[in-house]
Amino acid sequence: MHTVEVGQHKLELSDSRIRYGGYEIPLDQVRGLNVIRSVEGVRERFSWGLAILSNPVLAIPLFAALVGPSSRRASIAPARFIGVRGDSQSLRINCGWAFADIEELDAVFKSVFDSIWQAVGEKLTAELISDLEKGRTVTIGSISVCRDGVWLYGKRSFLSWMDKPALVPWHDITTTEVETELCIQSISDPSRRGMLTINNVENGTVMEAAIGHLLQDGNWKKLNGSAEAQPALN
Repeated sequence: MHTVEVGQHKLELSDSRIRYGGYEIPLDQVRGLNVIRSVEGVRERFSWGLAILSNPVLAIPLFAALVGPSSRRASIAPARFIGVRGDSQSLRINCGWAFADIEELDAVFKSVFDSIWQAVGEKLTAELISDLEKGRTVTIGSISVCRDGVWLYGKRSFLSWMDKPALVPWHDITTTEVETELCIQSISDPSRRGMLTINNVENGTVMEAAIGHLLQDGNWKKLNGSAEAQPALN
């Protein structure tokens, strides 16, 4: 059993479950991982602790209705939340507190996130890559990937609503981190690019990890077969 202190509560992780604030989710039922990190502090009132919601939506305005240990107070510190979505319930873990030092907040957030990532993040990443191996197209945020590459838009024209994404093969993909976004770009045509928003996008961190793994040492070559037809993107 691995335990991490999070304010007044404990995050407990075992080989079979994740537990926080008296609630738990079996690891084999975890379907989504989300993080919310605000850069600047916002003065607002919210509830500390954990929420078990039937609708797994992470949005700061909803935290006032969270279920669990509560201590309402005004906060001017940057927010640090981690959400874990299971089949029937979700955990909402608050890694921040009022007037906290940013470096201290980041240290607490990192210790919690690293523990959760080892327990469920690596599993979700492996599942995403497995979907690609089976010929599926996976879309997270505004980015769609398949075993043959990444669907990216080119330079937008005046009639940008008519633009269509093109499949850029993995060998022609490069990435750059920009704050809480991952810029995914064609090497041969830099105008063809896409931005993966990691902050407050469920499984954004999973998509980032999967793309990083596939690009490392040419791991994308282990994905065999042909990709599905072009996905419909908004």
